[in-house]
Amino acid sequence: MQAVVAIHDVNPVYEDRIKRLRDMLVGFGVKKYTYCVVPFFHGVEKLRLDKNPSFVSFLKKEKKDIALHGYTHLKVNHFSEEEFFRMSYQAAAKRIKDGLSIFRKVKIKPSGFVAPVWVASQGTVLAAEGAGFNYATWGNKIFSFKRQREAITNVVIRGNVLTIPSTVMSLIEIAKGDTLQLAFHPTDSILKVELLEELLTLIESKGYKLTDYNSFALSK
Repeated sequence: MQAVVAIHDVNPVYEDRIKRLRDMLVGFGVKKYTYCVVPFFHGVEKLRLDKNPSFVSFLKKEKKDIALHGYTHLKVNHFSEEEFFRMSYQAAAKRIKDGLSIFRKVKIKPSGFVAPVWVASQGTVLAAEGAGFNYATWGNKIFSFKRQREAITNVVIRGNVLTIPSTVMSLIEIAKGDTLQLAFHPTDSILKVELLEELLTLIESKGYKLTDYNSFALSK
């Protein structure tokens, strides 16, 4: 059984919070997790990945799995963070291409695609496969393009749920051994270290191995 660990909304504006989350995970002994990076966060020019060399250097030194987490993490009308909701294949392919072009400028190659707020069209998944990613995640599904398989994760543990171990226990019981997705966001950096340790200890005690998206997607 595997629990995929990821830090979402990774971009320069949240650098301090991301590093605190990193320190908390590493302090517990978590070796594998994915950075879900937004290359042009909310369309703000100064937050483009290629405008922040020190942040890029941080990501490279981490040597962790990196996923493209949308292009701006906003719909074109900026009214929602569901960037790829009901998006056509052509539109999704264009936004993925634009995101990857920024990554190429900083010489980072994302291994997969994680849809913002887990919402994406079928066309987006096809576009992600066409872009050459190893994997894509959408809703409760993780698509491994290299292995040509789809994994259903009945439970995504995120947000306020992370602060309530009893609720986490209930969700694990609901999962009944299926793969879990454990998603941390910059706002979770306020979690007490003791609470995070309790959460991860609980998950591991149920027989789950903590891993990143790419390792999960390429596993047999």
